[in-house]
Amino acid sequence: MRQKIGGKMVHLRLPDGMTTAEAMVAMGRDGRVAYACANEMLSDFGDPVYPPDLDARLWGLNNTGQDEGTPDADIDAPEAWAITTGKGVEEHGPVIAVIDTGIDTSHPDLRANIWTNTGEIPGDGIDNDGNGIIDDVHGYNAIDGSGNPFDDNRHGTHCAGTIAADGTNGEGVVGVNHKAQLMAVKFLSGQGSGTTADAVKGLLYADRMGARITSNSWGGGGFNEALRDTLEASHALHIFAAGNSNNDN
Repeated sequence: MRQKIGGKMVHLRLPDGMTTAEAMVAMGRDGRVAYACANEMLSDFGDPVYPPDLDARLWGLNNTGQDEGTPDADIDAPEAWAITTGKGVEEHGPVIAVIDTGIDTSHPDLRANIWTNTGEIPGDGIDNDGNGIIDDVHGYNAIDGSGNPFDDNRHGTHCAGTIAADGTNGEGVVGVNHKAQLMAVKFLSGQGSGTTADAVKGLLYADRMGARITSNSWGGGGFNEALRDTLEASHALHIFAAGNSNNDN
């Protein structure tokens, strides 16, 4: 099977009996091929934790020593908020694509900050903006190619809340940016795993649809040239998590 991903990249499914190593050697001998790399499996960086008292445990934003923590071991969020709490759609604030398991776009602490594709008419079953995806009103599902990026894992929703949970509604938690526009891009399954090819598709969508920043809390596999080229060609700032394993990255 041959599927064009974007630009000059294609996704090939090998015939039965051919190994990845054999295919890479064969394509390496073809002068038309710049490089070949495996479509590796990627995964999220662990399940989110939902403590019973969320507000008291937001020590990463403002640490006063609560829960036997270290005072001021935080990101100085209140000091930053004294300058700005961020910009929303009215102020032409940034669109942040969460490349993950999707986002629960109906979540009460997120729904005010969900990006909307104004080129689509919701629910009409038509690709109104001509980008190849039907009804991608709030984002993209790179797994099945649809416009339904709903989160069936919660990891992406958790990450979205860290970035831009509504800071004006007096409930739940508060994100670093109170009003940023969150674009939902799903490439990880409900089990938290996905492929490099789908990650590339998701990143290309985010770039094409105007995301200025992407959040990437996933990893795995090794160095991948297709992923590198996608990131280098993008106009966005790509933020990647270090992971939860306490390793020196």
